[in-house]
Amino acid sequence: MLLLRAERIKKIYGDRVVLDIEELSIYTGDRIGVVGANGAGKTTLFQLLAGELEPEEGRTERYGAVAYCRQFESNSLQMTEKENVALQDTGREISVWQVPERMNADEISGGELMRRKLAEVFAGEGHVLLLDEPTANLDSQGIQILLNQLKNVETFLCISHDRALLDEACTSILEVAAGKVKLYPGNYQEYEQQKEEERQKAQKDYEAYTQEKERLEAVYRQKRESAERMRKIPANMSPREARLRDFLTSTGRNSSGKQKSMDRAADNVKKRLEHMEVKEKPRKDISMRLDFKRTDPPESRRVLEVKELDFSYGQRVLFEKASFSLTNRKKTALLGPNGSGKTTLLSLLKEADHEERPEIRLAPKSRLGVLAQNLKQLNPDKTVLENAMAESVQLPAVAKNVLAGLLFGPDDWQKKAAVLSGGERIKLGFAMLLLSHANVLLLDEPTNYLDLPSIKALEKQLIQYEGTVLFVSHDRAFVQNTAQEILQIENREILKFSGTLTEWESEKIRRREWETQGNTANGGKADSRKNVRKDEEERMLLELQLARLTGQLGHAPSLQEKERLEAEYWEITEKLRHLKG
Repeated sequence: MLLLRAERIKKIYGDRVVLDIEELSIYTGDRIGVVGANGAGKTTLFQLLAGELEPEEGRTERYGAVAYCRQFESNSLQMTEKENVALQDTGREISVWQVPERMNADEISGGELMRRKLAEVFAGEGHVLLLDEPTANLDSQGIQILLNQLKNVETFLCISHDRALLDEACTSILEVAAGKVKLYPGNYQEYEQQKEEERQKAQKDYEAYTQEKERLEAVYRQKRESAERMRKIPANMSPREARLRDFLTSTGRNSSGKQKSMDRAADNVKKRLEHMEVKEKPRKDISMRLDFKRTDPPESRRVLEVKELDFSYGQRVLFEKASFSLTNRKKTALLGPNGSGKTTLLSLLKEADHEERPEIRLAPKSRLGVLAQNLKQLNPDKTVLENAMAESVQLPAVAKNVLAGLLFGPDDWQKKAAVLSGGERIKLGFAMLLLSHANVLLLDEPTNYLDLPSIKALEKQLIQYEGTVLFVSHDRAFVQNTAQEILQIENREILKFSGTLTEWESEKIRRREWETQGNTANGGKADSRKNVRKDEEERMLLELQLARLTGQLGHAPSLQEKERLEAEYWEITEKLRHLKG
């Protein structure tokens, strides 16, 4: 049964044709993943299909109810009375999505807000669901709930960069590129295989094109040179004889007419060159080449310390005597389930710049740069390049290089920030941080709304970045590829681990096995977990003290004070050595 149809659609923003679609039909049973570069028009397509936008040309027809889960609502998390009532009427969905019916807007996290939005959509009576980045801000548990719910949906279109979701839930992939749409059968893995075949063919076509072009250019030069030689007067020929030769050549009365024939041959080769189908050269990776010294980076081993942090929303306790530190020039992932306080912690760390919280201390020269979920730092009235340069300490050429490395081409630099897609805004916000004087970056879900090529570009830029980064992400591959340390929020505390995500997961398995063995050895009554946590807390406190002493040693006012600090330093080092066994 036909549910949606778009015919001869053309959508224009300014002088840019965003979508130019001849025909797109959605039938009952279609389970379509929608992919494409940021700014390609994926969200615009959904708005057209849902009837929220009208095209400049063509028409969209709906033969069933459409339920639409939007990528961006208002930046505010305030919920209206109508929204609360709708949620109260969907008790089963609320239970499935594991979110309370009512929450204070100040308490709700990005992941919890997304769960509420999804609960509303899945509880509706839509014949077709339009889901725009539904995994944004969801933890692993939320993503699994979404997958389970999608199995019960007959027809949907889902914009997503989550490869696992596209593989498991979708039976076809719709690619949006250059204003056009193309449907590929199969899941995302099969789509990737088909795209790889297309890329290989394009590479072969480009190589064949360049070889043929070079051959024809050589032939053209050769024939032109031959014709020029024929026109040249030989040294032993008089001017009268030369004029007679030219006359016979132009009238074709010479024995061979070689010059005229050679000119015609050269012109024919030139025409073939002009009518060759141009094949574009494959894109090369770009390195950003930041001059990190311009940020006057900190020299201490620890750039930020948190000691015994307590924080609550009313009766809801998020942190209780939480302690940790950030290692200079390391990339650290902050992990934890939705609602555990990840975004709240980043907000609290921002206050360290203003000395509003004594539990949080920044090392000298450390300057925080924050990529928040609401992207308030973007000026919608300025262009991409103007935003990037607004607080840049780098040269303009470097700024352009950074933008190019994040897949902003020269044509994008003059776009107003107001017309950028969600993913483009994320990338521009990240570029602004890289170019700024900040040397300690706090990133809240930087991969949200990014397409897969953009995620890979962001990974590369983050790996090359020389400063310190603390980031929140539920993208497992992104965390594995970039994080060198892990901060895990657990039971209102924060545990730190030096290593990658897979190493941390292996360590957790090892600890669980050790705890189980300890409980078994004591008749199942011992609680070794408490001892493990106590050791972990003591280790973190000792490391914080070491970081403090390292900073003080570099600024000791006298030789006696320096000797005292050194003695304390080695004493704590010895305690740590015994604690680690």
